[in-house]
Parts: sequence; C-alpha cells; structure tokens
Amino acid sequence: MLWKSTFDKFLFNTLLNLGITNLVRVALYKVLLKLRLHKSVFIRSSFFKGPFFIQVDGKIVDGLHPSQKWENNAVLFSVHNFKLQNEFPSWHANSFKPEIVLDKSKPWFRYSDFNTQSGDIKIFWELSRMEWLLPMAQRAFLSKKTKISKINDWLSDWCESNPPYYGVNWKCGQEASIRVMNVATATILLRTDTIISAALSQFIKVHLYRIEPTLGYAIGQANNHGTSEAAALFIGGSLIGGKDGLRWANLGRKILENRAATLFMEDGSFSQYSLTYHRFALNTYALCEIVRKRHSLKPFSETLYCKLSVSTKWMISFIDPSTGDVPNIGANDGAQLLSLIDSDYRDFRSSAQLNSALFCGLFYKNNGDQSNQALKWLEVDPPDKLSEPAHSETFSEGGFHLLRNSEMFAVLRVPQFRFRPSHADALHLDLWVNGTNIFRDGGSFSYADKKASWFASVEAHNTIQFDARDQMPRYGRFLFGAWLKAKNVIGVHEENGTQISSASYTDSKGASHTRRVELGQNWMICTDDVKGFAESAVLKWRVPPGDWILVNGNFINNKIKISVTADVEKEMCIYNSIESRYYTLAEPITVLETVVKDTARIITKVVF
Repeated sequence: MLWKSTFDKFLFNTLLNLGITNLVRVALYKVLLKLRLHKSVFIRSSFFKGPFFIQVDGKIVDGLHPSQKWENNAVLFSVHNFKLQNEFPSWHANSFKPEIVLDKSKPWFRYSDFNTQSGDIKIFWELSRMEWLLPMAQRAFLSKKTKISKINDWLSDWCESNPPYYGVNWKCGQEASIRVMNVATATILLRTDTIISAALSQFIKVHLYRIEPTLGYAIGQANNHGTSEAAALFIGGSLIGGKDGLRWANLGRKILENRAATLFMEDGSFSQYSLTYHRFALNTYALCEIVRKRHSLKPFSETLYCKLSVSTKWMISFIDPSTGDVPNIGANDGAQLLSLIDSDYRDFRSSAQLNSALFCGLFYKNNGDQSNQALKWLEVDPPDKLSEPAHSETFSEGGFHLLRNSEMFAVLRVPQFRFRPSHADALHLDLWVNGTNIFRDGGSFSYADKKASWFASVEAHNTIQFDARDQMPRYGRFLFGAWLKAKNVIGVHEENGTQISSASYTDSKGASHTRRVELGQNWMICTDDVKGFAESAVLKWRVPPGDWILVNGNFINNKIKISVTADVEKEMCIYNSIESRYYTLAEPITVLETVVKDTARIITKVVF
C-alpha cells in the first residue's frame, strides 16, 4: 500500500497536495480520452471561407507606431528569426528542423505531447499561436499602402492546412485559446471588434467548440491553462454574440472569477511561481477587461479586481527599472500576449504599464513613448497618478523575499508551496546590480528536450546541492515529490540600514540548509549553514560570463569581487555552464563553485 514505504508515502502526500478534485479531473480526462470516450473526441465543425477581416482605410493617428516584427522575418519565441521559404509558413513543420513535418491528417488526440523523434511539440505550435497577427494588424491599420489581404491569406491558408480538429495544432486547448486571444486583439487593433465577419465568427466558434469540452482538464492543472481557456470563452463569446456567444461568455466569466480567486494568492503571487507565467496570466485578464469595457459588459467582481491589483503590484516589484527585465525564476515556455511594441521578450515595462492602468489606476513608469504604446493601441486611458517605486517586501504565501535599495535588489526563493513546484529552487538567490543580473537562475530551455530536467533541477540554481542529488525526488517530467517546507522564516526587515531576510528547510533525507541574506548599499552577504548530509554540500553561484579568476579564496573579475569563506576545509573552482532566458535558446554563463564535506557555515560576500 502507498503509505507502507517512504517512497510511496512521499508520492501519496504529493498527490494529496495536488488536490483530490484536480486529480480526478485530470485522471478522468486522460482515461476517457485513451478509451476514445471523452466528449472532445466527438466534436465536429468546419470553417467558412474568408475574408476574415474587412479592409480598413489608412489612418493617421498621432503617436501610434506599429511593431516591425514579422515584417521581413518569422519570429519564434520572441527571439529566433527565420526567413520564410514560401509564401506561407509550414504550419506542421519543426521550424528548427524543417525537414521534420508532422502528418496533418490524424485527429488531434492521436498526437503525443512528447515525441523524441519529431522534437518539442511547442516548436510546432509556435507559428499557430498567431502572434504574427498583431504587427500585421498594426501595419494594416496605419498604412494606406498595406492591405488586409496578407492577414486574410495567411488565415485562409492556416484553415485549409488545419481542418477542425485534425493535426497537431488542435492538440491543446490552451493553444487554441491563445489563437482566439490573438485574433481578438487583432480586431481591437483594427478597430473592427464590433463588426465581426461571418468567417471570423465561425473561426472563433470552431475554436470554442474545441476548448469547452476539456475545461475540466485545464482547471485540474491549477495553472494558466484554466485562465487561458476561460478567457478564450469569455472573449470569443463576447465578440460573436448570439445565444451561443452569450453562453460561452458567461461560462468563461464564471471560470475567470474562480481561477482568479484560486490561483492568485493574497500576497499577489501566482500558482506557477514564475515571472513570465505571472505576466501571461495578468495579460490574459487585461485582455478580458479591455473586451469587457469595449462591449459595455458588466464588470467582474470586486474580489477579482482586488486580486489582479495586488498581483500587478507583485509583478512590478520584481522589475529592474533600467532594463524592464526580471529574475529568470520559475518555468517559462515563451508564451506572450499583447506584444505590441518592439521591446525584448524579457522587458516587462509595457505589461506593467497596461495592467497598472487597468487594475491599479496608476501610471507605472514614464519610459518615453514606449511606455504608452500598448495603452494607445488598446485605447486604454493612462492614469494621472504615478505608482510608487518598488521597495523591500516579503511575499510569504508565494515564498519570495525581495530586498531592495537604490542600486541593488536580491530575491530569496523560500519553499512555500501551496501549488506544485516546477523547479527545485529552494533558497535560490537572485542578485541584480545597476541593471545587471549578477546571480542568475538557469531558466527552462525546453520542456521536451533531454536537458529539461537539468534546467529544473537544483544544479541550475544559486543554492546548495546535497550529495549530488536533487532537492526533491521526481515522479515524472513535471512533478516533484516530498515538497520542501520552509522553517524559521524571517521576512525582510531593516537593521542599521541593512536589508535582511532568512529561511531554512530540511529535506526528505535529513539534510538541512539555512540561508541568511544581508543587502547593504554596495555589498551583499549570504550566510549558508549546512548539515545532515552524507558526502558533500555544493554551493553554486551562476554569474555572467567573463574573465573570472580564483585568487586566495576570492572569485574576481574586472568589476566584482566575490569572497567565499567557510569554517571547514573547502574546495573551489570555476567552470562554464549554460542558462536559458528565452525558450529553446541556451547561452553560456560561468559557475563559481564551493564544496564542503562536513557540517559548515559558508559565507559569501559580494562587493562592487
């Protein structure tokens, strides 16, 4: 029986933590789908022939600028640029290996999520997320020379190549939802969201037929699958109207309310413990609110708006104001909504501006014209009142301790898991100085690549690894067991002008790690107490690549000195590794490593 062995006990407890209702939803979906008895297997529909979007007259709008993305190149995961070989993209090809093309004649449920021969399924999905619609719609709206025909031609080709519900691009309800949201955004950019064509209305309906039957599975994930699919129902239903549209919109509204209450914690943290997923979820709700206002629909509940206001402030707290970048903490699949300007994928300022205006009634930051482009394109009035600068704060429910001063900020990741952790990052420390990420998280790279488990492991984080193993046992590709529980947590506070925070945990094998972080004006001290391990405790600091040298127990480059001392004998070294700040892109970094083999106190001091 499960509880009769240590291994099974951990698995049993993990399943309980996931929630019985969620487990039943997911299990029922998978069993019925495997038996070909799930209702999603039996849906049937068809597309209407275009045009999908009506021709718009060129307009001159003061201060409105189109994005240049997708003008000359295809852009995948916001970072990879490709020349299109044909008039239309190959919707079923692996863009990194164009010779690999999936059969488009099979029903969606016959495709595997993980096929080592064809590659990461998200690579096949990326083009069909239809992010290209946004810059094309911007240019069509502004330019008398640019016609809407390219958008209609691409959509027509996609529909011909992806008949409902055949091919890999119908595999995921969330991917279908992202398409609906990008189509809806394009109608807003073109100012045609109140005059939907019959072909576009049917396009949306075909997608909502696919999304609705698998809502239980999406909700059971306790992540942004539920928010995305609810948003698609609300937005799509609101756009198409009629009896079916009203039913879908009401269903979407109900689930959006439920997911906001469930997945956003009281301190603003989101269930996925990820900055990029946090932005994606907030932008999802932002688009819902924009559609609601444009169609004069009744407001959402005060509870929902309160949750989104707090969560917007949470996101803003982690933004580096000079670059717009954020700590690379948590999982990341490259998804992005409302990408309306030519900023980097990791620049959160446009999203912060939009969500702050919608949910906080505050103007986030005056960063020149770039700050306001999303507001202008989406016809959101900028607030008059400016938001306050981010400050030191403890987010105890999500487990994020933020230490800030005028030049630096640090984030201590504390294992407070109400929801499933995707990374073994307990007591990971991120450090930023004047816009540079000094101590860096490894990222995700790709969910399907053979390196995926390494990126999620303790080895890809700035923390302690005990006995060459992970912090928590793995029970699957996306599931850790024996979730760590923080102890002796002391939130961020100030002592004599120094910001201080600390926490500890003991893992399932009895190894214990306590970390205390002190942040001064031009220095940081991290004190690690380790005990209870069998062979070794390894401290890793993942830093930007450069001319690092090891001199008398100090890691040094031309700008930074990092001294590491211990009260026992230690071994130190420098080696090269990788990080992933964008999905499917790995880049070089340097690792500064210190190893002890006995109970020890290790003190790291960083001076600038």
